[in-house]
Amino acid sequence: MSKGINITPIGVANGGKRNSTLTDSFKIGPTSIKFVTVIIVALVTLFYLAQVQLEGAKKLKVTELTKKQENLDEENKRLETEVVRLQSIQTIKKEAESLDMVPVQQVNYLETTAGTVATQK
Repeated sequence: MSKGINITPIGVANGGKRNSTLTDSFKIGPTSIKFVTVIIVALVTLFYLAQVQLEGAKKLKVTELTKKQENLDEENKRLETEVVRLQSIQTIKKEAESLDMVPVQQVNYLETTAGTVATQK
């Protein structure tokens, strides 16, 4: 028995004779196959390009963040050096105060006319 549907015009009795049959088969010609293939290739290409673009954007973001991190590391080192410098001055001042030293009000320099100031005996 075939998998078809017997279609007859309404009100016409042909004595059980088949006029036409709808079948389950679906035929695709070579032109249709080419068209479907082109559509599939185009979709895959678009998907690939979208993925490449997203990857490029992520790489750019990573590069920017890496550069920012390097700049922050350099700034951190500079600030650490500045902290050490300022702390050393503070330490010297505190040590001088603990030894009952006072800051100099006026500096007097000795002027010499001769080239030799001190000699070894």
